Amino acid sequence: MRSGTMQHGFFFGDDLFGATDKQWGWIMALGILFVVLGTVGLGAVFMLTLASI
Repeated sequence: MRSGTMQHGFFFGDDLFGATDKQWGWIMALGILFVVLGTVGLGAVFMLTLASI
């Protein structure tokens, strides 16, 4: 039997999250990119609001 916990009929363990061990850098980079792009987008909305006044 595999180690892990059963919740709502799904197996949560190494089989599900083991693949992210190799690709955590890409996930971190995408997260940082999305935060930067979101900040730029909110800043653009704010600057366009100021420009239209």
